[in-house]
Amino acid sequence: ATLNKNDALEEYVNQNPAIYQDGSYGTGTGSATGIEANFSFIANVFHLNARIERQWYGDNYIPQFFNFAYEINKDARLKELIGAEKSKGIYGKLGSEILSLVKIEGELLLPDALEESDRGAIVGVNLQTKEIANFTARGSYVKAQLSDLSDAFKFDQRSLANLLVTYRINRFMEAGVDYQWTFAEKEDGSFMAVNQLRPYVGVSLKF
Repeated sequence: ATLNKNDALEEYVNQNPAIYQDGSYGTGTGSATGIEANFSFIANVFHLNARIERQWYGDNYIPQFFNFAYEINKDARLKELIGAEKSKGIYGKLGSEILSLVKIEGELLLPDALEESDRGAIVGVNLQTKEIANFTARGSYVKAQLSDLSDAFKFDQRSLANLLVTYRINRFMEAGVDYQWTFAEKEDGSFMAVNQLRPYVGVSLKF
């Protein structure tokens, strides 16, 4: 994968030598190789998917760059590329599906020498269900810039989460509850964590 050089960011670095005197910026590249396997158990009642990769990152390259952090503040995310040094790491993903109704996936991006890495680990969990007794649920959780995996599931400014649980009222309408841990911009341009629970009403069509 390649992240092409951004001309505006390069100009910004050149115009601020005092800030980035030890930093350089240019096109970033990354590569990976790995294996993926699928398993079925108990007459296809339980499915398991496993994937593991060995990854190599070059300078000015961040894997999964266009994630929630990019959507929150694109300028700040771009500036992270300036100090991103080359690194190696492991990516693992484990997913399971039960009766083709409930699907759960967990992901981990783990750089070598985690405590010394300037990149940090990324942990993610995804949940999705098909309709069960008129109820459905879907959600995701991700936390980045981890230097210690012990706080991987503690909500803070590095976390993003959502969970939507709905009930089908009729053929076209559904209602439920939408929980979000997200971010909002303050008057000074910084961001604060927002923890909110909202009612949800939507249109749902089956094809």
